[in-house]
Amino acid sequence: MLTNKSWISKFAAVAAVSATSLFLSAQPTLPKLHVLGEISNFNLPKNENLNFANDRTFLSAVSDIPLDKDTLQRFRSKTNLSETDDTVAYVTGKGIDKVFGVNSGAQTKAAKELGEANVGLDLRKKYFERVQNELKEYEGKMMNLVAQPFLHAEAHSLMRATERYGQLPKVLVLHVDRPPCNQCAGTNGLSVLVRLFKIDELTVISPSRVFKVVKTGSTVKIVE
Repeated sequence: MLTNKSWISKFAAVAAVSATSLFLSAQPTLPKLHVLGEISNFNLPKNENLNFANDRTFLSAVSDIPLDKDTLQRFRSKTNLSETDDTVAYVTGKGIDKVFGVNSGAQTKAAKELGEANVGLDLRKKYFERVQNELKEYEGKMMNLVAQPFLHAEAHSLMRATERYGQLPKVLVLHVDRPPCNQCAGTNGLSVLVRLFKIDELTVISPSRVFKVVKTGSTVKIVE
């Protein structure tokens, strides 16, 4: 026979279980995060620009970021660049303004808007030589023969941003008004500059292609 005290304890336990079940069943079901890729053992210092969880970085869907067509077109209009031959890009990140770049053939036309007195290939050659000296790649080679991406707008914007700010943020977004060539999107294109500039994650957004260049330690991979 249950005493009043034991009956009250049993009733309280049953009520607590029921209340917990009702609470859990009432909680909304959270949608799963759309993950394009997952990189384990991300061997880099943590910073607020990266989404770290249990020592892994999860890459969210980059297609959620729209191409900034208006800004690119305004720059193109100001500089009277060719719609068929010239490319405009800009890179941005936390703490830095938009820094534009153009293909080497458009440098002279864009010089005033870029604020550069020297519109030759000096800047591109400077960073090509850094790649040769610091990364030990393309040694003894000529830039225009083996490293075409250095002549393109995407690389130019990264170089100009580095000139202006020194060390760039670890996470950057680059908008470009033409789809990057296979070289820029390959292991010897933007990937080389990501390593040189110690960038952790570069998202490249173009009219028909969006991808991330991600560095894990000394290795760089392309994620789409």
